[in-house]
Amino acid sequence: MTDTGVARWEQYNEAGRRSFGQGNLAEAEEYFLAAVREAELLGPDSAQLAASLNALGQLRLQAKDVAGAQEHLERALAIKERVYGAEHHALVSSLNNLGALHDVKGELDEAERSLTRALAICEQHLQPAHPDLALALNNLARLHVRRREFSKADRLLLRLLEIKRALGKDHPEVATVLGTLAKLRHAVGRNDQAEQLWRQALAIRERAFSPDDLLIATTLEGLADSCAPQAGRIADAVASRERALEIRLVASGAAHPSVAAARAKLDELRARADGPQPQAVPAPPPRSSRELPSPVTPQDERNDVRRPSGGTELPWLDTEPPQRDRVSQQIELASVEPQMAAPPPAPPAAPPPPRLSPMAPSPFAAP
Repeated sequence: MTDTGVARWEQYNEAGRRSFGQGNLAEAEEYFLAAVREAELLGPDSAQLAASLNALGQLRLQAKDVAGAQEHLERALAIKERVYGAEHHALVSSLNNLGALHDVKGELDEAERSLTRALAICEQHLQPAHPDLALALNNLARLHVRRREFSKADRLLLRLLEIKRALGKDHPEVATVLGTLAKLRHAVGRNDQAEQLWRQALAIRERAFSPDDLLIATTLEGLADSCAPQAGRIADAVASRERALEIRLVASGAAHPSVAAARAKLDELRARADGPQPQAVPAPPPRSSRELPSPVTPQDERNDVRRPSGGTELPWLDTEPPQRDRVSQQIELASVEPQMAAPPPAPPAAPPPPRLSPMAPSPFAAP
């Protein structure tokens, strides 16, 4: 009977993962709830129950049901702690998900505790290039950016960059981390360093993507922002902005709001180019992290890729809206993490779960 229950749980769980990966959250929720029901029969502390609660909590977080997500994620973590102990690698996905949840709620101290704990477990148990370690570095770095603790974020991103370079020096995820580092360096006035990082990212993206890709426009705009404060570099900034505007016109059309914003920035730079050339802007003196301007803009808060495997990946800084449904746009804090492997075909023996209302409240109360 137990073997049959585990088999049915596996069928529902895999079907839920597949629907989740396809973006069908209502169907995924039905399968995950059916998986939870099967797992409940295996025992209150079964690994299957913890896995399904974690996946269901991640789905609820994606659907912006924060209260429902917290209930399931905290219950999943409690089960894992009882079964595996406080420092087992199995806890990492739940800690990443809880960190993302607290981040969404604005509870940054709680988010930092969860994400720091996830990173510590990864560092203790995993190889230096393991994807889960990359995800933990990614999420904690983003949190430090949100808190304007740029030096802490910078150190974590340098570690993340080394992991991403193992994918290949021209991998798009390398460019994503380079772009984010460039934003941090620009934010603290290190514009010469920011320029070099943007140029590295631009070279990678020009080889990886089509000439009218919006990620190339974003990179050119970052390059312009790092050149403009430097003495005698306004013309270089104008040239980068002109090329970025051409790309946006082709990719998005003249009526798109981003085109108007890009045109206004370009006009501003052209006005500066016609006037006296400014002296180089020196790096600012050390200041409290609370005084530093955040590099995160409304345009950056997107593409928050959620995965029911290693945990929630927080959205990263250097991204653009999806263009032609390109898979490589799933990046963030950029497809900063490798995608979950495609699940196997659904076992034909699995009956469909009972139909439920989309995003219905979970019938399972936290113990």
